[in-house]
Amino acid sequence: MVRKWLAIGIILFLIDIALAPSIDANTSILSSEDDDLIVVLQTDKQIYQMGEPVDISIYVENHGTEDITIVFGTAQTADYNIDSVYLWSYGGYFPAIILYVTVPSGGQRLLLHHIWNQISISGNQVFPGTYQIIGWMVQSLNYPPIYAEPVYIKIGTEMNIGIHGGIGINVSISNIGNLIATNVEGYVLIKGGALGLITLLKHFDVENLTVNESISETLYPYGFGRISIEICATTPDANAVYLRKQMFVIIFFVYPINPSNEILGETQ
Repeated sequence: MVRKWLAIGIILFLIDIALAPSIDANTSILSSEDDDLIVVLQTDKQIYQMGEPVDISIYVENHGTEDITIVFGTAQTADYNIDSVYLWSYGGYFPAIILYVTVPSGGQRLLLHHIWNQISISGNQVFPGTYQIIGWMVQSLNYPPIYAEPVYIKIGTEMNIGIHGGIGINVSISNIGNLIATNVEGYVLIKGGALGLITLLKHFDVENLTVNESISETLYPYGFGRISIEICATTPDANAVYLRKQMFVIIFFVYPINPSNEILGETQ
Protein backbone atom coordinates (compact mmCIF):
# COMPACT_ATOMS: atom_id res chain seq x y z
CA MET A 1 0.00 0.00 0.00
CA VAL A 2 2.87 2.42 0.86
CA ARG A 3 4.51 1.75 -2.52
CA LYS A 4 1.20 2.45 -4.26
CA TRP A 5 0.79 5.91 -2.66
CA LEU A 6 4.47 6.70 -3.26
CA ALA A 7 4.04 5.94 -6.96
CA ILE A 8 0.94 8.17 -7.16
CA GLY A 9 2.83 11.02 -5.47
CA ILE A 10 5.72 10.76 -7.93
CA ILE A 11 3.31 10.84 -10.88
CA LEU A 12 1.52 13.95 -9.54
CA PHE A 13 4.87 15.69 -8.97
CA LEU A 14 5.95 15.00 -12.55
CA ILE A 15 2.62 16.26 -13.90
CA ASP A 16 3.01 19.48 -11.89
CA ILE A 17 6.47 20.07 -13.37
CA ALA A 18 5.22 19.42 -16.90
CA LEU A 19 2.38 21.98 -16.53
CA ALA A 20 4.52 24.73 -14.96
CA PRO A 21 5.25 27.70 -17.28
CA SER A 22 8.72 27.88 -18.76
CA ILE A 23 10.54 30.98 -17.42
CA ASP A 24 14.14 32.00 -18.02
CA ALA A 25 16.34 30.98 -15.09
CA ASN A 26 17.61 34.55 -14.67
CA THR A 27 14.08 35.93 -14.21
CA SER A 28 13.02 36.70 -10.67
CA ILE A 29 9.46 35.51 -10.03
CA LEU A 30 7.80 37.78 -7.49
CA SER A 31 4.52 37.42 -5.66
CA SER A 32 1.55 39.26 -7.15
CA GLU A 33 0.94 40.65 -3.64
CA ASP A 34 4.34 42.39 -3.71
CA ASP A 35 3.74 46.14 -3.24
CA ASP A 36 7.19 47.41 -4.26
CA LEU A 37 5.95 48.20 -7.77
CA ILE A 38 3.93 51.40 -8.06
CA VAL A 39 2.38 52.64 -11.30
CA VAL A 40 2.09 56.39 -11.86
CA LEU A 41 0.08 58.23 -14.53
CA GLN A 42 0.95 61.83 -15.43
CA THR A 43 -0.38 64.52 -17.76
CA ASP A 44 1.53 67.67 -18.72
CA LYS A 45 -1.16 69.88 -17.13
CA GLN A 46 -4.71 69.82 -15.81
CA ILE A 47 -6.76 72.16 -18.02
CA TYR A 48 -6.75 72.06 -21.82
CA GLN A 49 -8.33 74.12 -24.54
CA MET A 50 -10.68 72.33 -26.93
CA GLY A 51 -8.59 70.30 -29.37
CA GLU A 52 -5.32 70.87 -27.51
CA PRO A 53 -3.10 67.73 -27.33
CA VAL A 54 -3.02 65.95 -23.97
CA ASP A 55 0.41 64.52 -23.14
CA ILE A 56 0.01 61.27 -21.14
CA SER A 57 2.78 59.16 -19.57
CA ILE A 58 2.60 55.97 -17.50
CA TYR A 59 5.58 54.95 -15.37
CA VAL A 60 6.33 51.98 -13.15
CA GLU A 61 8.38 52.73 -10.02
CA ASN A 62 10.36 50.32 -7.86
CA HIS A 63 10.05 51.26 -4.18
CA GLY A 64 11.87 48.12 -3.06
CA THR A 65 15.49 47.48 -2.16
CA GLU A 66 16.30 45.20 -5.12
CA ASP A 67 15.97 45.46 -8.88
CA ILE A 68 12.74 43.96 -10.26
CA THR A 69 12.28 42.37 -13.67
CA ILE A 70 8.78 42.29 -15.14
CA VAL A 71 8.16 39.71 -17.86
CA PHE A 72 5.45 40.65 -20.39
CA GLY A 73 3.94 38.15 -22.77
CA THR A 74 3.21 40.70 -25.52
CA ALA A 75 4.61 44.00 -26.75
CA GLN A 76 1.98 45.87 -24.72
CA THR A 77 3.13 47.02 -21.29
CA ALA A 78 0.46 49.56 -20.29
CA ASP A 79 -2.92 51.00 -21.20
CA TYR A 80 -5.24 53.86 -20.25
CA ASN A 81 -8.92 54.65 -20.44
CA ILE A 82 -10.60 58.08 -20.50
CA ASP A 83 -14.14 58.01 -19.11
CA SER A 84 -15.29 55.35 -21.58
CA VAL A 85 -14.79 57.76 -24.52
CA TYR A 86 -11.28 56.55 -25.35
CA LEU A 87 -9.18 53.44 -24.79
CA TRP A 88 -5.56 53.59 -25.92
CA SER A 89 -5.32 49.91 -26.89
CA TYR A 90 -8.61 49.88 -28.81
CA GLY A 91 -8.03 48.37 -32.23
CA GLY A 92 -4.30 47.97 -31.59
CA TYR A 93 -2.20 44.94 -32.45
CA PHE A 94 0.43 43.73 -29.98
CA PRO A 95 2.61 40.81 -31.13
CA ALA A 96 3.16 37.90 -28.74
CA ILE A 97 6.76 38.23 -27.57
CA ILE A 98 8.62 37.80 -24.30
CA LEU A 99 9.53 41.29 -23.15
CA TYR A 100 11.71 41.91 -20.09
CA VAL A 101 11.46 45.26 -18.29
CA THR A 102 13.90 45.73 -15.40
CA VAL A 103 13.12 48.49 -12.90
CA PRO A 104 16.12 49.40 -10.72
CA SER A 105 15.69 49.81 -6.98
CA GLY A 106 14.49 53.34 -6.28
CA GLY A 107 14.09 54.01 -10.00
CA GLN A 108 11.37 54.09 -12.62
CA ARG A 109 10.74 52.95 -16.19
CA LEU A 110 8.49 54.55 -18.76
CA LEU A 111 5.83 52.08 -19.90
CA LEU A 112 3.74 54.28 -22.17
CA HIS A 113 3.90 57.78 -23.62
CA HIS A 114 1.09 58.98 -25.85
CA ILE A 115 -0.45 62.21 -27.13
CA TRP A 116 -4.25 62.15 -26.99
CA ASN A 117 -5.79 64.64 -29.41
CA GLN A 118 -9.18 64.69 -27.62
CA ILE A 119 -10.68 62.36 -30.21
CA SER A 120 -13.09 59.67 -29.02
CA ILE A 121 -13.13 56.06 -30.17
CA SER A 122 -15.83 57.03 -32.67
CA GLY A 123 -13.49 59.63 -34.19
CA ASN A 124 -15.20 62.78 -32.87
CA GLN A 125 -13.91 65.69 -30.79
CA VAL A 126 -14.95 65.08 -27.18
CA PHE A 127 -17.19 67.59 -25.41
CA PRO A 128 -15.87 70.12 -22.89
CA GLY A 129 -15.93 68.96 -19.31
CA THR A 130 -13.96 67.07 -16.66
CA TYR A 131 -12.50 63.68 -17.60
CA GLN A 132 -11.07 60.91 -15.47
CA ILE A 133 -8.01 59.11 -16.86
CA ILE A 134 -7.28 55.62 -15.50
CA GLY A 135 -3.93 54.07 -16.39
CA TRP A 136 -2.42 50.72 -15.55
CA MET A 137 0.39 48.28 -16.20
CA VAL A 138 -1.14 45.35 -18.06
CA GLN A 139 -0.95 41.82 -16.73
CA SER A 140 2.47 40.25 -17.17
CA LEU A 141 3.73 36.71 -16.70
CA ASN A 142 4.74 37.46 -13.13
CA TYR A 143 2.42 40.32 -12.11
CA PRO A 144 -1.32 41.04 -12.27
CA PRO A 145 -2.48 44.40 -13.65
CA ILE A 146 -1.32 47.28 -11.43
CA TYR A 147 -3.42 50.47 -11.54
CA ALA A 148 -2.28 54.04 -11.03
CA GLU A 149 -4.22 56.63 -9.10
CA PRO A 150 -6.77 58.28 -11.44
CA VAL A 151 -5.90 61.67 -12.92
CA TYR A 152 -8.55 64.30 -13.70
CA ILE A 153 -8.26 66.82 -16.52
CA LYS A 154 -10.59 69.56 -17.71
CA ILE A 155 -11.18 70.54 -21.32
CA GLY A 156 -12.15 74.20 -21.45
CA THR A 157 -10.97 77.52 -22.90
CA GLU A 158 -7.89 79.79 -22.93
CA MET A 159 -7.26 83.20 -21.35
CA ASN A 160 -4.93 86.07 -22.22
CA ILE A 161 -4.01 89.27 -20.37
CA GLY A 162 -2.28 92.52 -21.33
CA ILE A 163 -0.75 95.67 -19.79
CA HIS A 164 -0.38 98.94 -21.73
CA GLY A 165 0.94 102.36 -20.73
CA GLY A 166 0.03 105.89 -21.78
CA ILE A 167 -2.20 108.15 -19.77
CA GLY A 168 -2.57 105.74 -16.90
CA ILE A 169 -2.24 101.97 -17.17
CA ASN A 170 -4.72 99.92 -19.15
CA VAL A 171 -5.01 96.23 -18.27
CA SER A 172 -7.13 93.73 -20.19
CA ILE A 173 -8.35 90.16 -19.82
CA SER A 174 -9.49 88.27 -22.92
CA ASN A 175 -11.09 84.92 -23.64
CA ILE A 176 -9.13 83.75 -26.71
CA GLY A 177 -10.42 80.18 -26.60
CA ASN A 178 -13.59 78.71 -28.05
CA LEU A 179 -15.69 78.23 -24.90
CA ILE A 180 -17.30 80.57 -22.38
CA ALA A 181 -15.15 81.33 -19.35
CA THR A 182 -17.21 81.41 -16.15
CA ASN A 183 -16.53 83.02 -12.77
CA VAL A 184 -13.46 84.94 -13.95
CA GLU A 185 -11.66 86.44 -10.97
CA GLY A 186 -8.37 88.25 -10.47
CA TYR A 187 -6.51 91.35 -9.44
CA VAL A 188 -4.28 94.17 -10.67
CA LEU A 189 -1.52 95.42 -8.36
CA ILE A 190 0.58 98.54 -9.05
CA LYS A 191 3.35 99.49 -6.65
CA GLY A 192 6.66 101.33 -6.54
CA GLY A 193 7.59 104.88 -7.47
CA ALA A 194 9.87 107.23 -5.56
CA LEU A 195 10.08 106.12 -1.92
CA GLY A 196 7.54 103.38 -2.74
CA LEU A 197 4.64 105.78 -2.37
CA ILE A 198 2.53 104.32 -5.22
CA THR A 199 0.20 101.45 -4.35
CA LEU A 200 -2.96 100.62 -6.28
CA LEU A 201 -4.93 97.39 -5.99
CA LYS A 202 -7.98 96.48 -8.05
CA HIS A 203 -9.98 93.23 -7.77
CA PHE A 204 -12.43 92.05 -10.40
CA ASP A 205 -15.08 89.35 -10.66
CA VAL A 206 -16.88 88.58 -13.95
CA GLU A 207 -19.65 86.00 -14.13
CA ASN A 208 -19.15 85.10 -17.81
CA LEU A 209 -16.59 86.00 -20.45
CA THR A 210 -17.79 84.83 -23.86
CA VAL A 211 -15.59 83.74 -26.77
CA ASN A 212 -13.37 86.62 -28.02
CA GLU A 213 -14.77 88.93 -25.32
CA SER A 214 -12.45 91.16 -23.30
CA ILE A 215 -12.74 93.30 -20.22
CA SER A 216 -10.40 96.21 -19.52
CA GLU A 217 -9.67 98.65 -16.74
CA THR A 218 -7.57 101.83 -16.68
CA LEU A 219 -5.82 102.77 -13.46
CA TYR A 220 -4.05 106.08 -12.78
CA PRO A 221 -0.97 105.89 -10.60
CA TYR A 222 0.25 109.38 -9.60
CA GLY A 223 3.89 110.04 -8.85
CA PHE A 224 7.39 109.55 -10.23
CA GLY A 225 9.71 106.59 -10.72
CA ARG A 226 9.81 102.92 -11.60
CA ILE A 227 6.67 100.91 -10.90
CA SER A 228 5.75 97.25 -11.07
CA ILE A 229 2.41 96.19 -12.54
CA GLU A 230 1.09 92.68 -12.16
CA ILE A 231 -2.19 91.10 -13.14
CA CYS A 232 -3.57 87.62 -12.51
CA ALA A 233 -6.77 86.06 -13.87
CA THR A 234 -8.36 82.75 -12.91
CA THR A 235 -11.39 80.76 -14.04
CA PRO A 236 -12.48 77.15 -13.48
CA ASP A 237 -12.55 76.77 -17.28
CA ALA A 238 -8.90 77.57 -18.10
CA ASN A 239 -5.41 77.70 -16.68
CA ALA A 240 -4.74 80.77 -14.55
CA VAL A 241 -2.59 83.40 -16.26
CA TYR A 242 -0.17 85.87 -14.70
CA LEU A 243 1.66 88.86 -16.19
CA ARG A 244 4.07 91.36 -14.64
CA LYS A 245 5.79 94.38 -16.21
CA GLN A 246 8.19 97.06 -15.05
CA MET A 247 7.21 100.58 -16.24
CA PHE A 248 8.03 104.22 -15.44
CA VAL A 249 5.57 106.89 -14.30
CA ILE A 250 5.91 110.68 -14.56
CA ILE A 251 2.95 112.29 -12.81
CA PHE A 252 0.25 110.12 -14.48
CA PHE A 253 2.02 109.36 -17.78
CA VAL A 254 3.25 105.76 -17.87
CA TYR A 255 5.99 104.49 -20.17
CA PRO A 256 7.37 100.97 -20.70
CA ILE A 257 10.97 100.27 -19.72
CA ASN A 258 13.26 98.61 -22.25
CA PRO A 259 13.69 95.83 -21.42
CA SER A 260 10.42 95.85 -19.55
CA ASN A 261 11.23 92.73 -17.46
CA GLU A 262 7.94 91.23 -18.56
CA ILE A 263 7.05 87.93 -16.92
CA LEU A 264 4.22 85.93 -18.42
CA GLY A 265 3.15 82.76 -16.68
CA GLU A 266 0.47 80.13 -16.89
CA THR A 267 -0.39 78.26 -13.72
CA GLN A 268 -2.52 75.18 -13.17
